[in-house]
Amino acid sequence: MTNVKFTQALEAFAVGDALGLPTEFMTREEIVRAYPVIDGLPNPELSRHHSDLPAGSVSDDTEQNLYLIDAFREKGVSTEATVYALLKWIEESRAVEKRFIGPSSLKSLRAIQNGGCLLYTSDAADDLLCVVLGGRRIIKKKTRNL
Repeated sequence: MTNVKFTQALEAFAVGDALGLPTEFMTREEIVRAYPVIDGLPNPELSRHHSDLPAGSVSDDTEQNLYLIDAFREKGVSTEATVYALLKWIEESRAVEKRFIGPSSLKSLRAIQNGGCLLYTSDAADDLLCVVLGGRRIIKKKTRNL
């Protein structure tokens, strides 16, 4: 992909993100009620979670992608580069203030920054006995007594 096409793809991603931010976490029915006609940037005042952000703001999706791209270009693609990029994003973008990162994710990234271990908790891994992260660590999952 050429630099121009890559830039255009990122711009399209950011525009779509900005248009969709006010409707984040809304059902289709809620979106239709709040925005029966969209003829410009959706009014963020009707947003469930981001009513305090200006119209046209992008979400954590765009911000994180830009930070990750920069880090991967500088450091290569790795777990360390990912953590570096996300921590830098948190510090520079006001992610906590904008409620773009939850307490669990923030706590996990801070723990990794301080030498802690990454715990994978996705529902997709529920049936696995262990999880391999970046080809480096195998973490045995705790079993739950139900």
